[in-house]
Amino acid sequence: MADPSGQIVVRDMTSEVQGKAYPDYVAELKAKFGEEAGLRAAVGGDFIATGVLEEQLLRSLGLRDDSVVVDVGCGSGRLAYQLRRYPGLRYLGTDVVPELMAYAKKLCGRSDWRFEPASGVGLPAESGSADFVCFFSVITHLPHVHSYRYLQEAYRVLKPGGCVVLSFLEFRLASHWIVFTDTVNTPGQHLNQFVEREAIRAWAKAIGFAVEHLFDGDRPHIPLEQDLVWPDGTVMRGRGNLGQSVAVLRKPDVSQARKLEAPATGDDGATARVTAATPGSPFVALSTRGFVGGDDAVLINGFQLAAAASVVVRVSGRRLVCHGLRNTLARSHVRLHDAQGRVIAENSGWALGSPAEQEAAHAFLAKVGTEPLDETGEEAVILRHLEPGAYTVVVAGDAGTTGLVHIEIVAG
Repeated sequence: MADPSGQIVVRDMTSEVQGKAYPDYVAELKAKFGEEAGLRAAVGGDFIATGVLEEQLLRSLGLRDDSVVVDVGCGSGRLAYQLRRYPGLRYLGTDVVPELMAYAKKLCGRSDWRFEPASGVGLPAESGSADFVCFFSVITHLPHVHSYRYLQEAYRVLKPGGCVVLSFLEFRLASHWIVFTDTVNTPGQHLNQFVEREAIRAWAKAIGFAVEHLFDGDRPHIPLEQDLVWPDGTVMRGRGNLGQSVAVLRKPDVSQARKLEAPATGDDGATARVTAATPGSPFVALSTRGFVGGDDAVLINGFQLAAAASVVVRVSGRRLVCHGLRNTLARSHVRLHDAQGRVIAENSGWALGSPAEQEAAHAFLAKVGTEPLDETGEEAVILRHLEPGAYTVVVAGDAGTTGLVHIEIVAG
């Protein structure tokens, strides 16, 4: 969280304990603060404020009333307490301390929810059953091998299109060095594990995830529905941050494309092969979404044509709002590059094209049976006849804006 001076401070549950097992640490906190306050303190940070941030983060990523959430390392219910107001939400919390889970279960009062003791790095959930698997302050205390195995399990448990949300510590942020130096200077302290972004990218690629977001822990990025006031008086307004950095890994949903020859890869979106037309289905579509950040944090989506075809590229943030997503990009600028990196075409809104270009785009989309263009004219669209080869779509925010966007590439 941010202290009154504006400095981001990572508050971690292990920063006050030296060389004790987690259950012993919980017992010590209970003795120090009393049972309820001790159980809440065991998960680190402020119980309410941090839980609100975690819930708001999930909402910005598409959390719905009927979502299925697996909360690994649920502790005393910091996130679960905020999710209890979703009547149709299904929840599974796991933890290594039964006493913490018992408190969470009692606090939430949801008899339809499950709280299960952690068993190794397995998850007691069916394959393809969850929309979210959360690891808040979990891989920060695990060896890398265990973290990787947990992510493998998360991939199994997630539905296509579902996502992992994990917080992590990294050396690139000065604010995280507070935790590292405390660990170095305090022999016998619990493990505070740092993991670099390249490791997360490598794990994601090997398992099959697409890296959708990598948020800096010291920069506000979580959209807030209202001001969030911390116990020390610090106010987060508009956007907030957890202190730890956050990675969002998405399990690709290949059903969105009619025929793809390669899995989605890359940090910011999908890279796939769009095949030539097939009998009975003359049009092929690739659909993905990702986050466009500021400066050079553009969204890149590659595709390859096996045969000459007419191709339409359309980019919109507005279309995601209909699916319950927030933090969407209002206006985008899209560029289409060939294999040599040359810009073939670019657009910042279909209404900016010539009347002939607008008419052709409308006709092509009607022909392939996809959604018509939005009436505002803000949806970025490119329509070109392309020869066989590799192409790259680059999406940036218009005038430096940021947010989630949806990219659709249709060839036929």
